[in-house]
Amino acid sequence: MNDKFCRICWNTNGWRKPSGAVPKNENSFAGRNKFGMEEWLFNYEWLIEGEKYGYLTPISRFRPSYEGETFSALLYAKHEGLTLLVAEISDIYVPKLDELERAIHLMKKNGWIDQMREDIENINGALDAVGENLHDPVWSINIRFNPHKVTFHDPMQIIDRNMPPRYHPYNWNEEPIPIIDDDAQTNHLDDPRRSELQRKRAAQCATTFDPKHVRLQNRLFSRLKARYGNDAVRYEQDHVDLKLLGQDGCTFYEIKTDVTAKKCIRNAIGQLLEYSSYPAEQRADKLVVVGDTPATEDDQSYLKFLRQNYSLSIFYSQFNWNTGDIGPEL
Repeated sequence: MNDKFCRICWNTNGWRKPSGAVPKNENSFAGRNKFGMEEWLFNYEWLIEGEKYGYLTPISRFRPSYEGETFSALLYAKHEGLTLLVAEISDIYVPKLDELERAIHLMKKNGWIDQMREDIENINGALDAVGENLHDPVWSINIRFNPHKVTFHDPMQIIDRNMPPRYHPYNWNEEPIPIIDDDAQTNHLDDPRRSELQRKRAAQCATTFDPKHVRLQNRLFSRLKARYGNDAVRYEQDHVDLKLLGQDGCTFYEIKTDVTAKKCIRNAIGQLLEYSSYPAEQRADKLVVVGDTPATEDDQSYLKFLRQNYSLSIFYSQFNWNTGDIGPEL
């Protein structure tokens, strides 16, 4: 059996439970009913002997022909006009009916089918669209795979190709997938702030788009360029909000708009460490969290403690909306 491109419904919960994020105007099962059957695909709490039984809509129509076959699948989703790579699963197996029946029996026994119904109700999904079909082995599950054979695209990458909108198993011969290069996109724009591709970074990260964050980011970008020169500042390169390339090395700025500096630091520190170090490479000499709220003495003591005890070169700067500048690094 050929490897496949498979479209799955959009989800902002990591495909562990329904999120209610499926576009309502989409002419599909998911669009009509506010959820798709792939919504639980990566819920690894529901493993049977270490394997995950899940559902791929593109396989459902042809399941009898695929019984006993093994293949790999490249999963993509559509969101806000973008086609996003979600994950690649190797060695997917399409079980025969008797195996699916055994798996559904265990899912019912473990309360997982009832949990699926509850999840649908929690997002006001059309529970009547499934009725008792959740107990049907070919309606709720049609594939089996090992979680160790899953590779996620994190963050999800934008495919530079007009991928088919239909939920259909298209053949994939493992040819290179054309990806829109974020660095090339930003580095060759006179004003990268106007890039709608970058504005939709929230779609890749499955987070909420925050216009205040963008306004702060754009104003700080202008101020840093004015102070250090156009060539010294990068906007959204490698998913970092802003980079400053100076004589003292490279500084990463992560912008947060939370109500306290403590919360800004908490929400930014994981991203900064990942962007600067993952998987094992130092890319930044200094990490700066930027928020528009003042830091308390405790916040400053905390950052000083991190610098002294963990050798993390991390600081906080408050952005001033009146001047468009940031204060001292605390």
